[in-house]
Amino acid sequence: RHQVELGDILTLTLTLKGMDVAQPAPKADFTPLEKHFHILGQQRNTQLMMNNGQVNKFEQWQVQLAPRHPGRITLPAITLGAYQSEPIAIEVKPAPSQLERAPEFFIYNQVDTPQPYVQQQVHYQVRLYYQGELINGAMAPPALADAQIMRLDEQNIFHKQLNGTRYTVFEWNYALFPQRSGRLTLSPQGFSGQLYLKQKLKQISGKTPPITLQVKPIPATWPNGYDWLPSTRVTLTARWNGPQQPKTGDSFTLTLTLTAAGVRGEQLPQIKLPQLPGVRIYTEPETSNTQRSATGLTGSKTYRWTLLLTQPGPLSLPSIRIPWWDVHHDRLRWQATTAKTLEVAGSETSSSLEAISATTTDARQTTQPLWPWQLATALLALVSLILAFWLWRVKHRPEPRTNPPAAVTNLRPEGL
Repeated sequence: RHQVELGDILTLTLTLKGMDVAQPAPKADFTPLEKHFHILGQQRNTQLMMNNGQVNKFEQWQVQLAPRHPGRITLPAITLGAYQSEPIAIEVKPAPSQLERAPEFFIYNQVDTPQPYVQQQVHYQVRLYYQGELINGAMAPPALADAQIMRLDEQNIFHKQLNGTRYTVFEWNYALFPQRSGRLTLSPQGFSGQLYLKQKLKQISGKTPPITLQVKPIPATWPNGYDWLPSTRVTLTARWNGPQQPKTGDSFTLTLTLTAAGVRGEQLPQIKLPQLPGVRIYTEPETSNTQRSATGLTGSKTYRWTLLLTQPGPLSLPSIRIPWWDVHHDRLRWQATTAKTLEVAGSETSSSLEAISATTTDARQTTQPLWPWQLATALLALVSLILAFWLWRVKHRPEPRTNPPAAVTNLRPEGL
């Protein structure tokens, strides 16, 4: 863990891998830790492992530490013979409360932002402190009306020293997203279980205190026509994929990736490209992703377009701008891509098409329309030709012939 509280007990683990079996374990020097930490205990383990017929040795040191003071502290590099570890930076926060006595167990809860904006992420944390051994137990999930609640990680277990008393701590982390402005109250969470302490088994139960959120509406200075995006950090990156010297008929692929802290991937806004002269735009489906950690969510969304170049000449691709509200500094910010200018050359295919189009146009322009008197003359000549043919047929018609009666070849008497 890189973020702890005063009184937490940390375990520093150092491992040397791939050592020869006959090689002795180096001596560890933990004295640099004593400046900022109490060294509560340490132990060393040795393991042997077979790899490709060769036996290797692993040496591991574990040191239990308690921070001496709050603030940003660096775990210094530790020397192990000829080897040295990397320094580690951690942040130590003040303890949540100083107890006048050492109870057998208690429940503590907190939010990082008591006055969030609507749809802003609120980090909600619940801790169960107890002495002895917890035999069984169950913690009710948080409940907040008009809000979305997401579990951030699995249950964390660690130890903490408070007023000289050692506690085991169960920790749960949640992300809350209020969906309306106004006053919202987190209902108390109940816990019940059995605790074995001082050779006695006890039934224990308790509740978290309620927490009230005063949710603020979307600021009046938010620009119209844009989806509301409250966050602590937003990035927008663009990637172009296409020829270095484009010509008509070529295509480009534009990929934008929008990432925001404290936001779900599906919550990120849609992005539409403006219409560009000389370009056909084909939009691909968006893909979103959400990553969880103990401190909150990080959402990302990827947008892709294919741009087909249809005309030669200069092409200007404008900057794409996304507004977001910086909840840390309570101000409007913008993320934008860099504008891009291309010079599109003409291709042989486009030249041939232009030549064919020009030839067709010229042929249409040289064709002369028919005048009305020309149509009348042609019609009169056709009628005269038909009349002359009819008179010739009448004059040369042949005379009709009289044929003799046909002979009777079969006669049947009446009555038969």
